[in-house]
Parts: sequence; C-alpha cells; structure tokens
Amino acid sequence: MIKRPIGILDMGIEGFVLLQSLRRKFIYEDFIYINDIDNYPYEGKEEKEILSYVKDKVAFLLSYDIKVLIVVSDTIIEYCEDYLNSLDISVINPVHEINKEVSRVYEKKNMVLLARKAILDAKMYQKYFVYNHLYNLPSDLLNDILDKGNIKTSLSFDLTKQVLKPVLQRDLDIVIISSLYYILLKTEISEYLDNIKILSTDDLIIKALKQEKIEFETTKKGKTLVFSNYDEKEFRNINRWVISDYNYMKLT
Repeated sequence: MIKRPIGILDMGIEGFVLLQSLRRKFIYEDFIYINDIDNYPYEGKEEKEILSYVKDKVAFLLSYDIKVLIVVSDTIIEYCEDYLNSLDISVINPVHEINKEVSRVYEKKNMVLLARKAILDAKMYQKYFVYNHLYNLPSDLLNDILDKGNIKTSLSFDLTKQVLKPVLQRDLDIVIISSLYYILLKTEISEYLDNIKILSTDDLIIKALKQEKIEFETTKKGKTLVFSNYDEKEFRNINRWVISDYNYMKLT
C-alpha cells in the first residue's frame, strides 16, 4: 500500500522546526514540506497575489496526494483562511489551535504575545484572548538572528533580552509565541523569564493531528521531501539546528 504523506506549507523557513517535532512523534509517516522564499515576505503584497502563491503551493502538495495539510505561517492564514477552509482535505491551523488552548487554559491570566509586528497589527490572536494583562511584543529582531542560525550566542541572548525588556519586571503566567521559529530561542527566553510557561505550538499541532480522522502509518520509517527556492547548501546551513536527513529539491 502506498503511503499518503502529510503536507506542510510554509511562507519562510520557521516551519522546519515543526517538521522536526512531527518526525520525532510520527516516525512512520512520510512528510512533504514546501515554502515560498521567492515571494517572502507576503506582507505588503496584494491579497489576490498572496492567494495565487498559496494556491500554487497547495496544488503542488495535493499532487502528492497528501492526507492532511498543516499550514505553518500565520500570515498565510491571515490572508487565505477562507480558501484553506474550502479544501477537501483536513487543514490544521496553528492560529486556531493557539487561540483555542489559550481560551481553554489561560483565561484571565497575564500574557505575553511574541509575534512579528505585522501579525500583532492584524490582531489575529488578541481578539480571541480573555486576559488580565496582555503584553504585545514585536519580535522582528529575533527573525533576523534565526534566519542566520545565530542561536545560543551572545547576540541571541542580547536581542532576546531587548525584545523582552518591557515585561522583565512583570507578573506573568504565559508566553505565547506566534511562530514555531521562536521555539529555537526557548533557552534564551527562559533565561529572562524563568519559570514562566512558554506555550509549545508544536505540541498543539501534534495534538490536533492526532484528532484528525486519518490513518497513521505503523510500519517502515517515513521519508521527508523538502522543496524550497534556496540553494541546498544555504538551506541546510540555516537549518543546521534541526533535522538533516531529508531529500532536498530546489524549486525552479
């Protein structure tokens, strides 16, 4: 019987962190990951243009007969949620999973929302939270160091402290990180917000995936196909902190 893979759609490269977590949890599953570096970032582009990019990448994934689609980028969800909801396969939406978990467990708590400024301005999360205090922290500086793979360095600690500075003396219950990318900075965040819960988005997606009515594989270790516009050497260098055993194909 031919395996049907799990598809992962990304805008940048932050979803690669999720891919690592999924492969550890579902060792027999095949995965197909694709991003859209050529058109990154989507912010500032027309909605029709963004939708065309996303439709193109979704069609590519569907050509591999994926059994479920995981959309990593909150920007894609912001502009294309209606389209994604119209698909004939199950779509896992991390924005929805975060909002659901925060509402279920952390109602009326003191929250930090760590997200790029464009996401904060779009209020994709805040309008669903019921909180005591909510601190919105733009995290764009962190994306720059992550894109260069500068993790667990003096620079990463310094910039993380700079981003978190407005809440360092606050009474907090939870840090909500909108991008899976920031999981790579968990050590840095914990250094300055010790004993504060960091919401693990990858765990939420794993939970959501388990709840889907799909047949999971039980034999033969799975394989991973990665598609991106990066040169392979550059892509592997940026993602050297995560998995390395995958087949890479450059999009043209």
